[in-house]
Amino acid sequence: MNKASPYSPNYDDSVVYNQMNDNAYGPNTGLYKDIDLAFDVDPSTGDVKTLLDTDCIKQSVLSIICLNKFDIPFNIRDFSNMKRLIFETDSHAVYASISTNLENLISVLEPRVRVKDINIEFNELDSSFTVDIKYTIIRTNTDDIVTKVIERVR
Repeated sequence: MNKASPYSPNYDDSVVYNQMNDNAYGPNTGLYKDIDLAFDVDPSTGDVKTLLDTDCIKQSVLSIICLNKFDIPFNIRDFSNMKRLIFETDSHAVYASISTNLENLISVLEPRVRVKDINIEFNELDSSFTVDIKYTIIRTNTDDIVTKVIERVR
């Protein structure tokens, strides 16, 4: 039996629509797909590993946290400036400023998520900061959290 072309009168697009939506909201269905920025090798294929769904979005949010000025060519407005956090004094005003900046940046650069909460904590023992970002993936309506520890190298 010949398949009908999308341009023919006998074409039934409900079959295609149902095939697309059968597994649309299950875990790791391939709704979102990206390469692993750690460039780990997949032992079965010998190629760079791919990330699916929640792992893909988590990698994207982590990348946004680490954005510095001029990381995006010709764009000096969108960066997180987390290096500034390391050298600032421990105050709620600094936390609020960085939290607002991160929330705005994620809403612009990662439209697949909605930020629920950003928590920044200072660890006095090693002078590091822990940034927790709680967000909801809009398409699947699932919650996730990303944690990034920012510390001085020296």
